[in-house]
Amino acid sequence: MPYQPLALKYRPQKLDDVVGQEVVTTTLRNALESRRIGHAYLFSGMRGVGKTSVARILAKCLNCRSFEEPTTEPCDSCESCTEIMAGRSIDVLEIDGASHTSVDDVRSLQENLIYAAARDRYKIYIVDEVHMLSKSAFNAFLKTLEEPPPHVVFIFATTEIHKIPPTVLSRCLLFDFNRVGSEAIAGRLKSICENEGIEIEDTAVDLLVFSSEGSIRDAVSALDQTVNYAGSKIAYDDALTALGLISRDLLLRFTGAVIEQNAEEAFAAVRKAADSGTDMRLFCRQLIRHVRDLLVTRSGGEGASLLPYSDKELALLREQSQRLSEEDLSRFFDILVKADTEMQLAATPQYHLEAAAVKMIHSTRLTPLTELIARVQSGGLSTPARAAASPIEQRLEFDSPPRKASRPYGGPKETPKSKLVAAARGSHIQHLVGMADDVRLDGNKLIAGFSSGVTAKTMENGANRDALREIAGRAFGAVDIEVVRIESGAAPREDTSPVPDEAPAMPEEKLSELPPEGDDQTGGAPVEVERKVKEDPLAGHLAQSLELTLERDLSGESTEEEER
Repeated sequence: MPYQPLALKYRPQKLDDVVGQEVVTTTLRNALESRRIGHAYLFSGMRGVGKTSVARILAKCLNCRSFEEPTTEPCDSCESCTEIMAGRSIDVLEIDGASHTSVDDVRSLQENLIYAAARDRYKIYIVDEVHMLSKSAFNAFLKTLEEPPPHVVFIFATTEIHKIPPTVLSRCLLFDFNRVGSEAIAGRLKSICENEGIEIEDTAVDLLVFSSEGSIRDAVSALDQTVNYAGSKIAYDDALTALGLISRDLLLRFTGAVIEQNAEEAFAAVRKAADSGTDMRLFCRQLIRHVRDLLVTRSGGEGASLLPYSDKELALLREQSQRLSEEDLSRFFDILVKADTEMQLAATPQYHLEAAAVKMIHSTRLTPLTELIARVQSGGLSTPARAAASPIEQRLEFDSPPRKASRPYGGPKETPKSKLVAAARGSHIQHLVGMADDVRLDGNKLIAGFSSGVTAKTMENGANRDALREIAGRAFGAVDIEVVRIESGAAPREDTSPVPDEAPAMPEEKLSELPPEGDDQTGGAPVEVERKVKEDPLAGHLAQSLELTLERDLSGESTEEEER
């Protein structure tokens, strides 16, 4: 009889044989006992956790000929069970989704659904890697999947459930296959070794479990490979050599170099692993686990109940963990996990691991936070003197350009106009008072001069004049009011504009943009009109007419033509 690999020889044949998927097996067993059989099942999970095996077991439970109805314990001896186990049943069709991806393949399958099972109760279709079907194939499958014939059951298996359209997921009963636990895998390996007459050390079993990454099929395949190398007696070193893993001595050497802050020794450990042909990602993962073991030893004492190692190995871990703090080990763990992620797509993973070694060495030089707090509380933490600037820092430290000196602000100038403007705040003529070009006291009379005739006429209005008299009384006491018009060039304009209480000084460049004295928007209107008459007679006369019209409107006068 030809040799049969251990992964096939010890493949589960009943629901009780499935390891690490108790939720799935319990649900299926209850559904079979209550005859609540679905028309479509979807098994999802990582590789080697039992999806296809459970699909075959479910097919045997539905079609076992030793029972008149579906059962939870197939006999494994009838024609139906033996043919399903051999993969040659005419009523249980196993289809590879990767090679049947087109609409034509789905159409061919649909054409055969109308025919009843040739011998068994159900016609079962097991589609492995169903996520490989095209979008068109899925769409063509929807109607059949939702309402298949009563004698048809679909069982789909996939490792990438996110690629399955939601319309398909909603038509299936979903079963998630979890990653198998370490203890369950170790128990299965020991059971196989006992049946095969193989002597294996517990540390070697632990190494096989570590290499499987939660896949029980990978663990059994690794055991088969180790048996081929070492024979019926397997030691820890045999498993290391057969699987291409790193010995614990090299892991201790690497972490010891980090503790000693010896980068050259850490690089030598990485180089030795690379020269032996070890996958750098696998080496990094072993380092992650080694740091985890150190953290467990440091936090939980000797860790004999958590770490499956011998007394000698535990002593080495305990000795090394005492030289590191929990903060150091936590930083080591984070650095290595990040390096493992970066190495997935790296062309030279060795360089990333060497860079991680440098980061780990640097992290050991950091002062613990508790020590800094203690030094601050004791007053022993002083600010170090600033070191001399480097040449590049000296080049960057240049003098900024001198700022232009602003005109100092000494507060508002106390003038008759400033007093009058201050008293006029809040009144309806405040803006008119601010437009005065000359405000002075002549004995008991307040004279307000305006260079603009329009403004002077407006201020002479009865209501405005009364308001001005009241404001002047508040500012200077009982005085008479006289509003006069200042002719152009008759008197120099006094810079008595009000200054806000907290106004900032105006920059020099803004001062250059101000109009010259006597040539603003109000007081310089007559001069501007005369200039326009000389330069452009038509435009000048239009401006002069507009000025006269505004004066007449404000004074209430009208011409004979307007009255007519």
